[in-house]
Parts: sequence; C-alpha cells; structure tokens
Amino acid sequence: MRRIYLLCAFIYLSLGIFAQDLINPDFESLDENRSPKFWKPNSQPFNFLSDSSVKISGNYSMLIQDKGLGGYGAFSQRIDYNTDQIRKFRLSGYMKTEEVSEGFAGLWLTVYAGEKVLFFDNMGNQAVNGTHDWTKYEVEFYVDETVSNIVIGGLMAGKGKAWFDDYHLEEILFKRKPPKDSITQYLNEVVEILRVHSLMRDSVDFDKLLSMAKIMAAEAQNPPDVYPIIRYMLNRLGDNHSFLLEAERAKAWANTSTGDEGKPVEIPQARGEIIQNDFGYITMPGLGSGDPKTLTDFADSLQNLIRRLDKEKPKAWIVDLRNNTGGNCWPMLAGIGPVMGEGVSGYFIDVEGNKTSWGYKKGSSRSAKSKVTRVTGKPYKLSQKNVPVAVLTGPSTASSGEIVTVSFRERPNTRSFGQPTQGLSTGNRQFRLSDGSSLFLTSSVYADRTEHLYGHKIAPDEIIDFSAEEVGGESDPVIEAAIDWLSKQ
Repeated sequence: MRRIYLLCAFIYLSLGIFAQDLINPDFESLDENRSPKFWKPNSQPFNFLSDSSVKISGNYSMLIQDKGLGGYGAFSQRIDYNTDQIRKFRLSGYMKTEEVSEGFAGLWLTVYAGEKVLFFDNMGNQAVNGTHDWTKYEVEFYVDETVSNIVIGGLMAGKGKAWFDDYHLEEILFKRKPPKDSITQYLNEVVEILRVHSLMRDSVDFDKLLSMAKIMAAEAQNPPDVYPIIRYMLNRLGDNHSFLLEAERAKAWANTSTGDEGKPVEIPQARGEIIQNDFGYITMPGLGSGDPKTLTDFADSLQNLIRRLDKEKPKAWIVDLRNNTGGNCWPMLAGIGPVMGEGVSGYFIDVEGNKTSWGYKKGSSRSAKSKVTRVTGKPYKLSQKNVPVAVLTGPSTASSGEIVTVSFRERPNTRSFGQPTQGLSTGNRQFRLSDGSSLFLTSSVYADRTEHLYGHKIAPDEIIDFSAEEVGGESDPVIEAAIDWLSKQ
C-alpha cells in the first residue's frame, strides 16, 4: 500500500496513523512453506497456496481451493490504526474464480473499535460465483475516532477455486461542506427508517448519527456514493445483522430465476439419504434469494426429497443445519414443514413487544395468517405422525438457519446436537429505498413456541465437538450422537 502523507490544506481532514502499512499486498514474498508472508489463513478445510501459474502481475497470487468438505476458507492481515476524526478509505484487489458453487468468493474487510465491529463487508451481497477472469473489486468504507484496527483479506465459501492478487488500501480525502439537498433528503430517509424500526433504536443517538453521515456525504453526488455511509450507520447500530443491498444487487436478488442474460443463478438445494436403514437424514443449506420462483423451487425440491426418503419408512429424522448460513427463511420453512409439523413454530418480537408468528400450514410457510412461500401441487404429509427429530447445529448456522433451529425448539420428541449457532437469531425486515436499494434492518428477536426469547447464540441440548471435515462424513460425531438418542425413542 502506498504510504499516505500528511496534507496541510485546511479543507481536508488531517490524517490518522497506521501502526503499519498493508504488508505483502501483492503476495510476492513467501515463507519457508512457500505461503504468502503476513497473510494468516483460518483453520477451515481449505488449501491456501501461492500460485505462480495464475496471477494478475508479478510472480505469485494467493489461491484458495476447497477440499470438498464444505464451509469456507479465508485469509487475513490485521492493521492497527487510530484517528481522531471521520475518514474514508478504499480497499481494492483483483480476484479470479473457477467453478465456485454453493457459496461465493470475495474481498474481506472488517473494521474494529476494540471488540465491536464498525464495518464489515465480505462481498456476500455480490454473490460472485461461477467462473470469472481477473476482475478488480473495490470496497469503500468509513472509520471514526473509535477505530482500533482493520482486518483485510479474502475468502471463498463452498466449492471451487478463487485467486487473489494486488491488494491496495488508500485514503480518500474529502471536504467538509454541507451535502447536496438530494443527498440530505436521502440520508433523512434512511435515518428515519432506522429511528422508527431498528431493534437498537433506544440505544442510538440518531441526531448525532445523521450529523456524522452528513459530514461523510459532503461530496456525494448520488445514492451509490452514500452506500458506504449507510453501511457505517448500520454497523453503528450494533445489531451485527442489518445490511444494505444496493439497487443493482437488490434487483438481482429478486430475479435469481432469470439471472444475468437470462441464465438462472445456481441455487444450492437440500440433500438427503437414509442412514442405517432407519433414519431420514436431510442437510439444508442457506438460500440467498427473493425471487418467488426460486423460493418455490427450493421448497418443492425439499418436500420432494422428504417424500422420496419417507417411502423407506424411517422411524426418525435428522435435520442438519450446520451449513445453513441463512438467507430467506420462508422456503426453508415451507420445505421442511412435513417434518417440523403444522402450526405456529416461533415468533418475531419487536422492540415494543409486538409479536408476529411464523410457522407452516397446508404446504405454506406463514407469517401470522399470511401465506408466504407455498409448494406447488399437493403438500406432502409424513407417513408417521410426531416422529422423533434430531436437529444439528454449529457456528455456521446463522440467521434464517437459526429460524429453522428455533422452529424445532419445544417441538415434542425433538432434541438438538452439535455446537452453538452463530448468534444472529434476530429478524431482518426489508425496507425499499427511493433509489431501488434495500435496507434489511434488524427489527425483532426470535422466540420459540413458548415465546422464549433468543437474540444470541443458540446452544444445542447436547454439546458435541466436531470439525468441518467431519460434517456429514462416515465418522461424524454429531450424527452418531443423534442416532444414539433417536435409537432409544
């Protein structure tokens, strides 16, 4: 990263202080294991390699390659940083993908104020998958006087390969002046939504937040220029779940069945089998889509899977949510409904205590009395009623995956196994903004059938240690524990 020099012109903000620059941003310097120096990989089951045959420049790039075991792989580098004023930065880097499926790849950026996250972006909302040649990606973000460090890296979730090269971090200097009237109006629109509907509304000074946003928006010319500011405001809420989907991404999210140039976006589907002749096993992935056709297809596929497995007359079921990273809960509930059972299975409870039920009935997921996603044709009913069910969870079980987790809580003859969930057991409500983008704002907390509140990590009934390599394998200790309990029912 180029070194940033202090500018004396009074119209610009003075600069903060990096304790260090981004080191080895082009991945050219290797350690004794021939891995890029200063970049730390996570412990997930992925290969992290320097690659001399595929690069945008120089001699090497960073390659993440899956081992066919699911989960995600990420590498990162931490930069200590402090400042006394609001600042704007741009992270850029090149990425190339090959047959990325059941997930996505992206640059990764997290800004911390101590242990609190000020800003987070892993390009999950861009859903870069499939095969793409080298493309430059950029993430703009703001920091304030509370910042302590910035973590920069890259990741790939699912299957395939992703290469990364030529990272660059630079400050974008901006003037202190009132924003354009249209930008002020747009900021007011956003802040009013936060002020009225945020779950954290009673703990945030929205007048101060709006004032800070106007400083950041001094040179903004249109709504896309304001997107990094909106992300900053969402992170200041502290709910760790709210996010912004830009106008183009919101449009793509709502049209996954057609996709770019009429090609449908690949959507992961539930898989299953009969285990030990007695147990129906289903693993349900996350689903990031708002397209009604995609949602119906997902629910149909899941119910068809249940119908096929139920022909073998399993005496119990295992619902594996350990790779369910969230997305849209309604097709999940509609699809798993025959196993979950009909009726109310949980509640969204807002900051004022108002509750909205969710559940399943006659082939449809329900929000209060409204049908949301419905399977086509005749809904399936299990051959046996009130069968025992084991639910498997882990740290990747998040958001809508946690809705399904809560839906099985207090269900008769049900027990959960594995590790605590990620802790995003809060409800996001969609608000469409005037430019076509969408705010997904955390506005409620999950509660189970007995109205027990969550809003945090959900611990299973039995804690079972497992590694990502073991998930769904022949010696999966969580499945073994589930079968042991189911066999006694």
